[in-house]
Amino acid sequence: MLRGNLRYPSRGFRLATRPLVVVLATTFLSSCREDPTSPNASASSVSELAVAGLGSWTEKAPMPGDLGRGSFAAGVVSNKVYVLGGIVYDGNELSRATSILAYDITTNTWTKKNATFAGEQNNGAGRVGSLLFISGKEDRFTGELSSAVFAYNPTTDRVIRKANMPRRSGRGLSAGINGKLYVLPSICMSGGERALCRYFYRYDPATNAWTSLAKVPTNHYPQPFGGVINGKLYVVGGGTNSTNRRRLDVYNPATNTWTQRASAPTPSISTGGVLGGKLYIVVIAGLFLDTYAYDPLTNTWVIKARYPAASHLQPSAALQVTLGGTPRLLAIGGLFDKPEGGLGPAPSQMFTP
Repeated sequence: MLRGNLRYPSRGFRLATRPLVVVLATTFLSSCREDPTSPNASASSVSELAVAGLGSWTEKAPMPGDLGRGSFAAGVVSNKVYVLGGIVYDGNELSRATSILAYDITTNTWTKKNATFAGEQNNGAGRVGSLLFISGKEDRFTGELSSAVFAYNPTTDRVIRKANMPRRSGRGLSAGINGKLYVLPSICMSGGERALCRYFYRYDPATNAWTSLAKVPTNHYPQPFGGVINGKLYVVGGGTNSTNRRRLDVYNPATNTWTQRASAPTPSISTGGVLGGKLYIVVIAGLFLDTYAYDPLTNTWVIKARYPAASHLQPSAALQVTLGGTPRLLAIGGLFDKPEGGLGPAPSQMFTP
């Protein structure tokens, strides 16, 4: 359902984005932790949040190769994680990834598929049935946007072209709901120009056709995160100011309407995904990465176990998987400092609630 977002300096279309390296300034630490007495802060104190159960993170195998990888599309089919395209980064140079990788949860191993896919900063991967649909793209090197749509079939290991989106777009979020694909871009072509956008679309695989839906209330550039809970799409992150970056928007397909819910505790969201009917986000908190969970039943956020981050490591995507019969959240991608020196692909991390 998500796309990976590798943190590197912006090129081309320049709006505020977070760098790959976690900022070391103490002022940044204080800005990422809100005053618990402020109206926008979580209603629970730190001591109360700890009682709720923090959960735990466990290190898993990194993606294969010597480079960090991000800006990819990622999804889960039959409890296997698939990563398509993206950008690889060694700390100095960027290059385009064209491989499709598969991760086996039970064996903790990555394999390279025969099919290839070249694309980055797209609208993510949404699963409908046994297929992953990937739409749009913002070219990392030219800034050009795309309306192309592809479906990846893990069973046959084939990438199939589908009907184009209504407009060229990228840096979005995709999700499957009741046999349809829902796509929320954050940047689009409008009037011949690149612009932040609030367009929202539905794709029907049965008819290979697109439908325009109600616009999201606020733009979520440069990267929205979220997923589906009880048939509704939850979207958080992105936005051109700290208020919008914390904003949580929820879409109801039954009424074609958006509703705003409780804002995230901090605007510095690195990645996010759905696990067990709750929305989880990993956020930059000074030298650290914190984890928060949103409960739709209570409309509240609670803090969870701190993400085990090294100085360069930020997870690029988070997806729900199952291990030993228990749903878990797998965070993948990114770059970190290797113990022996130099940079390498970040270890994957699995969260158990």
